[in-house]
Amino acid sequence: MAEAAVTRPTRTSTKPVTRRTSKPSAAPVVFLTILFAVLIHVAFSASIGAFSEESHWETFGLNAEVYFSKMQIEEHAPYFVNAPLAFFPFDLFFGFCFAVLMGFALRVPFFRDRVYHTIIDVKKRLMLQLSATQEEVESILRNDPDNIQRLLSRREDINLESVQSDIEHINKGQAYLDGRG
Repeated sequence: MAEAAVTRPTRTSTKPVTRRTSKPSAAPVVFLTILFAVLIHVAFSASIGAFSEESHWETFGLNAEVYFSKMQIEEHAPYFVNAPLAFFPFDLFFGFCFAVLMGFALRVPFFRDRVYHTIIDVKKRLMLQLSATQEEVESILRNDPDNIQRLLSRREDINLESVQSDIEHINKGQAYLDGRG
């Protein structure tokens, strides 16, 4: 007895081509932070001279004797300022803040890649929340927000506010990558 060969259709999944990149290097952020930290340090040191009655800088601007009033000059009781020690935390903090702001504004590759990877992670989270495939999530993202709300409000197994928030964040991130945000 010959058995009939049963052929089952194989299921192939068509995955859209995604950009495979390694995690971006933080070198541009470190460079911008150091650059802005130096600029801010110079600005702080210059402001000491601008706001004091008299100041004497020693050893390449590392230490200063600062007089803030005429009476203090006559009594010879200056304030001693060790600029690197006094300004270091502020230099780093404000340097990092300006580096991040300028990095996003100039669309430094590090920040674009971080936004890209964050969008991918949020899409994966949406796939898990909605129990949907990648194609379905992409379809949802292309739909009108009102239509999305109407469709998803029928489902009671999801947190609608969380899903809407994720969709909004993905759209804003994509607008940034496209140069619109």
